[in-house]
Amino acid sequence: AGKFIAVAFDGVTLVTPFNGPAVSLTLFALLGAALLGLDAVVRRAWEPARATSGHRAARTTATVLSVLLVAAPVASLGLWTAQQFSGQTAAHALTGAFLPQAAVAGTIPATAADRGAGPEASRTIVMTILSDGSVHASLMQGSGTTLDAVSVIATAAPVSGRPGEEQLVGADAATETLTDSVATILSKSGIDPRPGLVDLGVGFVVLRPGDTAAELLASELEAVPGLDTVGPTESGWLWRVKPSYADAGSSDVVNRVRLQDAAGAVVAPVPSQGEEVAADIQAGEGPRTVVLAERFDAGWHAWFDGQPLNAKSAEWAQAFELPAGAGHLEIRYIHPMSLLLGIVQVVLFGLTLLLALPVRARRGRTGSYRDEASLQRVGRGA
Repeated sequence: AGKFIAVAFDGVTLVTPFNGPAVSLTLFALLGAALLGLDAVVRRAWEPARATSGHRAARTTATVLSVLLVAAPVASLGLWTAQQFSGQTAAHALTGAFLPQAAVAGTIPATAADRGAGPEASRTIVMTILSDGSVHASLMQGSGTTLDAVSVIATAAPVSGRPGEEQLVGADAATETLTDSVATILSKSGIDPRPGLVDLGVGFVVLRPGDTAAELLASELEAVPGLDTVGPTESGWLWRVKPSYADAGSSDVVNRVRLQDAAGAVVAPVPSQGEEVAADIQAGEGPRTVVLAERFDAGWHAWFDGQPLNAKSAEWAQAFELPAGAGHLEIRYIHPMSLLLGIVQVVLFGLTLLLALPVRARRGRTGSYRDEASLQRVGRGA
């Protein structure tokens, strides 16, 4: 039934869930039940005092189950080994159905990946021309998005409605900014797309290699203002977004975090450490705003020289009011459930330590124990 319920949107169609983990869990539970049953069958079937036809059948059943329980993992390991040498998944070799695969290395060029993982934390727009001539665009962070890094909750957020009647919810302001920026790049209008790209923290644009249509589009993107051509790479054609900071020498690529003056003009970039920020800020001419290329969320917190900053929204983006003086800026995301999760982890760790402590077993008062005690009393009386 799960294969008829949409849980995500891949940019083109609604996607149904992959039931592999549920099937694996079910098989694991059945295997555990089979092991428990096999233990009882083996103990009863091979009892020396029993030789009836029913127990002979039980012996045969135990033998067959033992062979199956050993043969199944061996066959699975054999299929996995064959997959490694043939380059096909075992499921594809058996059923012809493709399973989700993690994105391979090289999803985005090394230059963009290095800047995405560095202090700039720049993002990359990856565009792909589809078979119908339309363009699909994805916003990627770091070295690219893989299936093991995708949040299930985030992918399910755009889908709403009853099972079988799923629909896409309307795009929020951040998604509209991405859509408008890509449309501006492809419009051939000569309009500078950098305002939206700076808001998104986009430092690079990649066009995946393809047929003649991709080559034609690549030649047209050469004339887009604000984009510096880097050239073809193994991952596709690459362009660098020139930053429009007031301090022209502060950075050669758009950063994820930036400083804005009171008029909203971008003053300078701010280095990141992954998702967090810990940087020294120079004095400015007046009050400023530090803006993150992140959706506004109450979980974001900032401190300047140890003093908390007031959060605000810069349209759809997370921002904080920053004084004019110099100081040390810290920004990090605190999950609302982090305290509760920390308490649960401490409790579980404590229970694990208690269970791991050795405890001396107490001798039970069995029948032999009572007989020994009686003999000792009789001996003392004699």
